Amino acid sequence: MILCVALIVLGCGSGEDILQQNPPPNPPGQLPPSGTDLTDEQRMTVLNECGTFIDALGDFKSDAAQQVIAAYLKTRTEFKDAGVQLGNVWATFHDGRMAIIVPSYLSEPAFSETDAGGRISSIAGSGRLNVPGARYGRSQTIPLSKKGILFNGLGSAFMDGRVYLEALFNKSGADYNLERKDATIDNLKAVNDEAIIYILTHGGVGFTFSGLIPTPKFSLWTSDLVSKAKDEQYKTDLDNGALSYVYGLQNLSQPNEWHYGITQEFVKKYMSFADDAIVYLDACSSMSKEAKAFSEQVLDKCKNKMGTYVGWTKPMSGLTYIPTHRYIFDRMIGSDDASPTQQDPPQRPFDFESVHKDMLTYPEVFDLGVSRAHGGRLAYNSRRNSEVLLTPSISYIIMSDYENKMIIHGLFGDGPQDKGSVSINGQLARIELWSKNLIICEIDQEGSASSGDVIVAFNGHHSNKVPLTSWTIPLTVTRDVAGVKTEAKLTLKLRADVHRYRTIPNADPIVERADSLGLGDEQGMFGFGWPFSKASTGTYSVGGRREASCELGGCQVSETQTSQDKGGDLPYDYDVVTPGLKYGAWYRWSRDLKRLRVGVLISVPNVTTDYTLTYRSCDGANPKDQHHSASEDIVITVPSAEHEMIELEFDENFKIAEGNKPKTQTFPWSLCNTTVSWTTRVQWPAVEAKDAPTSETAARGFK
Repeated sequence: MILCVALIVLGCGSGEDILQQNPPPNPPGQLPPSGTDLTDEQRMTVLNECGTFIDALGDFKSDAAQQVIAAYLKTRTEFKDAGVQLGNVWATFHDGRMAIIVPSYLSEPAFSETDAGGRISSIAGSGRLNVPGARYGRSQTIPLSKKGILFNGLGSAFMDGRVYLEALFNKSGADYNLERKDATIDNLKAVNDEAIIYILTHGGVGFTFSGLIPTPKFSLWTSDLVSKAKDEQYKTDLDNGALSYVYGLQNLSQPNEWHYGITQEFVKKYMSFADDAIVYLDACSSMSKEAKAFSEQVLDKCKNKMGTYVGWTKPMSGLTYIPTHRYIFDRMIGSDDASPTQQDPPQRPFDFESVHKDMLTYPEVFDLGVSRAHGGRLAYNSRRNSEVLLTPSISYIIMSDYENKMIIHGLFGDGPQDKGSVSINGQLARIELWSKNLIICEIDQEGSASSGDVIVAFNGHHSNKVPLTSWTIPLTVTRDVAGVKTEAKLTLKLRADVHRYRTIPNADPIVERADSLGLGDEQGMFGFGWPFSKASTGTYSVGGRREASCELGGCQVSETQTSQDKGGDLPYDYDVVTPGLKYGAWYRWSRDLKRLRVGVLISVPNVTTDYTLTYRSCDGANPKDQHHSASEDIVITVPSAEHEMIELEFDENFKIAEGNKPKTQTFPWSLCNTTVSWTTRVQWPAVEAKDAPTSETAARGFK
């Protein structure tokens, strides 16, 4: 899905060519007339007088103060009606122009432990108000547009969080071109095909009338002060309801101001968002039911009529919006924000819905997503076919080593494959399949592009790095049957993702890969598992002699068996059913990825063995010596009755501990019935891991 992000925070405004702030009331007899025939000068006077009355009340956040303001506005003949809605006061001129008075909610009371119980159960999972819009165009999930604008409509009374947001994006792999701009009318008009937009401003609800029927309308404060000149400039937009008047706080230690506000008609007329926009309004009441027409208009103006609109259901605190939007964007782009909610190990990027749901489990940290004192909570309206993403995210990797296939699980969007890429150690891999949750690549068998950091990119946006770790394991298998010795020196090549990962934000990292072959079968049978890399190699040698002698039937009997020396390369081949000189090797991980169970089958055909039986010092009879040769196939299978399963153990740094595992059996041999030993030994040295996870790896794994 392509995302357009517009973040808007609570505020209000000012203006007499420029609008003078709170001048004394007009002298008696010079009040402006009632009805619809107000001149621009008269309207300026009305707004100034209303501002004077409002400021005389001091703090007007309480319902009682707002009712007083509404009652006063109802006495003004210039207004058709007035009232209180969602923590702000509204009044409508007879010509339909709206005036909205927005208090400033700058603080929250201290958190109390008694507040913690019930908040999560009452709001968790209740944020999404709309269903995916399947009737619209195709969703791409991750933006194709890289443009973004971070708007601010407010002044010194409010903290500007845009610097934090820029820092988060700069340290992440999400490649967006973000600009900072003032939320002026002209700048907002120029919004076109942006993938990320942030607006810090006031929001409020007023009413328009069709006859006597009132219709709620949401409005967002701009940086533009109200003035006679601008009323003339924007007359058409004021008359058709695209602009409104909004009154509120802009700067500390200064009077409240009248500013212009934009409505859904303004969005429809001027603004255009990229495909699959995410529109995030950090503004009071921006996600209220009264603002639904506004949110739907924003989504309609996304180029494929798909997107995600985010806002606050009611008034919110000035202390809540910054940690909330920092949390949302940090978790969406995996920037590892240094905040009280920072996770160890670091988190990978996640989709918006997962992040939003997780955010509501943090009642004790900044009241994330909830303004307890004022009732607002962060919610959203979404039309999409897939997860709402800002960048790809790798969950885990499965290797099919023998085929050099890398299977990547995660969140990748469902955009066109030609916009996507996979790199390993900075070199591009060959993509065979790209889907929104699974990518299959062919990678090099050996060399610098056979292991290392794996990164998925879409349209230049980079995922978290996941190391594909490799091991080169020298494994020696020796069978010694009373002096006839077969030895195979194998070099097993293995690659795997062994980092721990999260399935949802903030979950405890896990290691289980649900689709890992043999998972859950702790013992299993030989032959089930993943074959090692085709780059595995081997050599072998066969030779030796065994002899037994005894007195038998009045003769001194001597029996020997000599294996002719033979050796050379031992090819690695997964197909061990077809006869031939070769070996196969398989592995299966334990659930905790701390042990690797290995099986091997070694086949050495056509080994010539000479047998000699001699008789000496016989009484009476004179039996003839016997000699013959035979060809046999030597097959060593582990695990079998000959040797148990090979088990490699890993330490916290993914280093394989050395091992030396012999198993000895005895059996009678020759006419002499001599007991001889049969020893099968498997041994390997300690093996370091190459490209192992580190403390910098997101959701890294063992500690």
